[in-house]
Amino acid sequence: MIHRRQRHWRDRLWSLIAKAYDYPLLQRLVYRPTQQTLLRNLATQNVFRILDVGCGTGEFTLALANMFVEAEITGLDMAQGMIEEAQTKVANAGHRLHFAVADAQQLTCSSTCYDLVTCTNSLIFYAHPKQALREMHRVLVPGAELGLVNLVMPAWARTLHLPITGIHLPTLREMENWCDDTGFRIKASGYVHPKMAWIFPFGYLVCTRLVEADLNDPMPFSDIKKCPGEVGRQGITAENISRCMIRPRAQKWEFR
Repeated sequence: MIHRRQRHWRDRLWSLIAKAYDYPLLQRLVYRPTQQTLLRNLATQNVFRILDVGCGTGEFTLALANMFVEAEITGLDMAQGMIEEAQTKVANAGHRLHFAVADAQQLTCSSTCYDLVTCTNSLIFYAHPKQALREMHRVLVPGAELGLVNLVMPAWARTLHLPITGIHLPTLREMENWCDDTGFRIKASGYVHPKMAWIFPFGYLVCTRLVEADLNDPMPFSDIKKCPGEVGRQGITAENISRCMIRPRAQKWEFR
């Protein structure tokens, strides 16, 4: 009951914040640099269905639409106010962009139906971040990418936890461990501004959902290629995976 009440007030708070979320200075100093770093590290081939988790007012979702011009993109957020703001931006984006209210920790869409999942600056606000990662893992096609950007803390502050607001502030290494524990293989990680991490502590991760062959192979990925379309060991490509899997069409979420 207490958890449900905290969640209710937290969602109402973010709905109120939504009106100021697109403030130019905030976007230019915080959100845009972190999101652009993530975009530069994502593969760009064989991406046709994208899920943007914790999309806020949809600024990064629109950036994904501009980068992946043939992809169908769904943006989700728990705060009704955020989604209402995002909906006002859909008119110019065409029919391939959708927004809906949903909980990242309990996604209702089918498994293995997205070629890319992104989550920027929202993972720390979930009551159970690893459960959210498990859900992102479930909806991804094996071998496809997860892109994360998150506020992180230096090692000396790794025990920092604010129970009133439900904020979890991991170190970059702890965020990597979260991904390892939930079935991902890390391809790239680092700080958005390495020389300024002590005052701008944002870390990014690009991971792939492990394919079946990888789950049975304890050896490290020494031969992973970072080129677009390569999603596992040499010879395992997105094209090969798609041939042996039937992927359900990405579910269209109803706005409520």
